[in-house]
Amino acid sequence: MVFPEQRIELPPAVELPAVDGIYVFYLKSGQLGDRRIDAVLGENGGCLYAGKAKAGGIRGRVRTHLGTGCTGRSSLRRSLGAALKHLLELRAIPRPSSKGSASRREITNYAFAEPGDSALTDWMIKSLELAYLVASDARAAELSWVPRLTPAFDLEGLWPNPVADYVENQLRGACRLEAERAANV
Repeated sequence: MVFPEQRIELPPAVELPAVDGIYVFYLKSGQLGDRRIDAVLGENGGCLYAGKAKAGGIRGRVRTHLGTGCTGRSSLRRSLGAALKHLLELRAIPRPSSKGSASRREITNYAFAEPGDSALTDWMIKSLELAYLVASDARAAELSWVPRLTPAFDLEGLWPNPVADYVENQLRGACRLEAERAANV
């Protein structure tokens, strides 16, 4: 098997490479429980998210996506958490900042309060699998592969994703609003 069919369980039993490339998260089986997103997943083999890795390599990016406390630095965690918000009882808060007060960036790149963030990590480890491809030009690999993989949580417009607006503006928008309210308490 070759990329992207060769998938590995989470957490990876082998050390992932600390080199440039792309990585893809797939839903192992079943659905998320959101009919719009599930329709895309049914057509694309469960591909949720594809990202490019540069500094820190594939290993660093995957660790960030799977790391409790890293939601504010992971688009995958924010999108997945927004879709699973009610199921996992997640509460959006501003991303922690050393500046004290929450800026627009900390609200846009929200986090989830505990114990929800840990529940999201546990769900991801149980429910997702990973594929990766080492590529010296990660951006070119991303531009080549994302339109073929059609990930449901691609919000960059690399393919005509029918749920991008819904994920960004409705699901994640509700989390941003909740984080903004938490900042103003």
